[in-house]
Amino acid sequence: MNPLKTVAKRLLSDRDYVRLGDWVFHLGKPLRFLWYRGSKHFCPCCGAHLRRFLFLGAYGYCPCCWALGRHRLLGLYLERKGLLEEQLKMLEIAPMRCSRDLFAIRPNIEYTSADLVSDRALVRMDITSIDLPDNQFDAIICYHVLEHIPEDRKAMREICRILKPGGWAIIDVPQNLNRAMTFEDPGIVSPAERKKHFGTEQHVRLYGRDYVDRLRECGFEVVADSFASTLTPGEIDRYGIWLNEADTTGFVHFCRKARVRDDSRY
Repeated sequence: MNPLKTVAKRLLSDRDYVRLGDWVFHLGKPLRFLWYRGSKHFCPCCGAHLRRFLFLGAYGYCPCCWALGRHRLLGLYLERKGLLEEQLKMLEIAPMRCSRDLFAIRPNIEYTSADLVSDRALVRMDITSIDLPDNQFDAIICYHVLEHIPEDRKAMREICRILKPGGWAIIDVPQNLNRAMTFEDPGIVSPAERKKHFGTEQHVRLYGRDYVDRLRECGFEVVADSFASTLTPGEIDRYGIWLNEADTTGFVHFCRKARVRDDSRY
């Protein structure tokens, strides 16, 4: 570890260490905008015009906001569907580093982020047992989170419960579309076995095509939008959306909570 990081780790709490890292990251953003400025690529998350993306292993990052390809796919989807233009009370579960550019600085969005362990989130929250009343949020982003949670159906039901009637959520996970059914086994606990069966040490299942059914069973109306297939090869390259990166399938699962019918009108 960098010596400065080692000292900071010893002197600061985990939350303050993360906040310091984010502050340094955002402080250097204008310099990165200038250094990587170009016309070949564009990041839909932070609006940077770039000469190239950064590659660390198989992952292509925006050098300005650190968005991955799947984050840029999400940002482009939200923009083209006009989903961030209205007044929204929004919850993001397990916030991304690029969330500040996507959500938090928009004046029309009342933004809250939540996580059980991450110090980047504004509040601590167990999404399988959310300590909030029903019908709280207009929009919820839960992006590549449920594959880490043993009781994913409980989390889905809780997300639906705190969403306002008519509100929307984007709840995406890595999927293997060659599998009809999701594979999970609570007996698989070692990192090596999880990587072997689920693709990475942190995942507890591998979702199949039945993922949409799970969401519907928990109360959502779901559209599995094959959004990436509508992009041209030129757009794929310009926005840096490579569908083999980080289990990105190109689908966006747009979920909506049904409005409550007022029977008194009939």
